[in-house]
Amino acid sequence: MHAMSEPFVSPRPPWPSRAVDRVIGGLQRLGLGRDWLDPSLAISRARQRTGLHALGMPGHQERMDRLVESLEREASLTSLGRLTMRSFLEEATCNRLQLTEVLRRHPEIERIPVERPIFIVGWPRTGTTALHDLMSLDPALYAPCLWELRRPVPTGMRIDGEQRERRKLGDRAVVIGRRLAPGLTVAHPMHADMPDECQFLFDNDVFTALFIAFQADDYGRWMLSTDAAAFYRSYRQQLQVLLWSRPPGAARRLVLKWPFHLWHLSSLLEVFPDACVIQTHRALDRALPSLCNLTAIIQSAFNHRVDPLRIGAQWLPLSAEGIERGMAARQRVPVGARFYDMVHRRLVEEHVAEVERIYEALALSWPSGMAERIRRYLREQPRGHSGRHHYRMEWFGLRSEAIAERFGGYLRWSSDLDPGST
Repeated sequence: MHAMSEPFVSPRPPWPSRAVDRVIGGLQRLGLGRDWLDPSLAISRARQRTGLHALGMPGHQERMDRLVESLEREASLTSLGRLTMRSFLEEATCNRLQLTEVLRRHPEIERIPVERPIFIVGWPRTGTTALHDLMSLDPALYAPCLWELRRPVPTGMRIDGEQRERRKLGDRAVVIGRRLAPGLTVAHPMHADMPDECQFLFDNDVFTALFIAFQADDYGRWMLSTDAAAFYRSYRQQLQVLLWSRPPGAARRLVLKWPFHLWHLSSLLEVFPDACVIQTHRALDRALPSLCNLTAIIQSAFNHRVDPLRIGAQWLPLSAEGIERGMAARQRVPVGARFYDMVHRRLVEEHVAEVERIYEALALSWPSGMAERIRRYLREQPRGHSGRHHYRMEWFGLRSEAIAERFGGYLRWSSDLDPGST
């Protein structure tokens, strides 16, 4: 068969996922678990677990309602998918309750400075994770690990025991994720003790990118287009909590990444006017189908059906909107902010040199031994070490001509960055 005619094969959930789904489905047929996507019950359970009541930020249940309504109308969730979403709603609410309480008990937290944070933004699949991992090797920078992001609020236990418990929860989440969606390990490796996306902090306000995994398209369109300033203020508070719990002498200059910052760059710059922003760029005929395939891998763990054409039709306009909103925000950059545009190809071909260029552009001090740390990390984590992420543009109904037409303005602008990148 000719390579171009290779068909899309929907990722099949692994046997643990299928087995759990059958058990849960059986319980549902017995009349158990029918309230799993009831936001009011999720909030009630979180309050019972934590012994806390005040949510702090307004509209928490309304956002849960919006998400659940979108799921019920659009998604094809398996029983496991519904249970996973229930767990998400409850855990996010627990974190929200604990955040409100720690800020009430320690008002000094909100006076902690978040000085010149570094944000890595750009489409998913454009090198954001690779760059984040490399910059986290700098001992002068603080890149919160997955276990911290999933449980940002200390629980009040002695610090060593408290950290062990939060690490254990992070490890458990990673193990479960690998078993439910093993293909995700190839496309986006995750480790509890490695830096990860700050999306987990936004999850706590039900301002979440999980619409990708759970096929909540209407919610996703709202999430990516709404005024996000209030969510970024809450995000800042959570970063302050993380800084507050840091041991004396630990690095405090934050380096953070979340591709969806691009859609809300104006809100980010409003809340962090002295931010240093690195925007990543990659050839669109590679980045967009890669993003679509990652979406298909994640969706397969939680949904009965995965429609590649639906995924492509979703991401083409949403991605264009992200680019357009990001470019518009860059026309109104605060005086104290700095920007650097990183081309994916340059990072792949010139790891150390490209990171050095970033440091120079952002006026960061190049630490002693940084080049060797980068080289050692790349030897230990070579590209593709988790497997090959395989995808084709046509699987998702994407055509080079349509991409060129939809992103013409961006392509003309970014062509000056690197002629071989677009």
